[in-house]
Amino acid sequence: MPNIETVKQTLFFLANAHIAITAYLYVDKKFITIIKNNKKRYIFAPIAIVLLSGFSFAIIPNNYSFFWLAVYFVWQNWHFGRQNYGLYALITAGETPNQKITSVERF
Repeated sequence: MPNIETVKQTLFFLANAHIAITAYLYVDKKFITIIKNNKKRYIFAPIAIVLLSGFSFAIIPNNYSFFWLAVYFVWQNWHFGRQNYGLYALITAGETPNQKITSVERF
């Protein structure tokens, strides 16, 4: 059975594709306009979340880090899944401009 460190490293490695896709959006010429119009959502909120996450993990005792990581990994899976659906919806909108995005894709 793998130890917790191996599991953490594997999950962080798998998250790299998600990070690369997100980074691409920040250099895409069309999406930069959206970022400029929504700075709170696309600049300040991510910075705040990263800082808050790091700070909260740093202050908890090692005995409780498993619980923090469990919540973190559940949130990551939800977030990654939701963002992937969002990316698919954006790609669909770009590739088929005549076709409307469904309410499920929009959600």
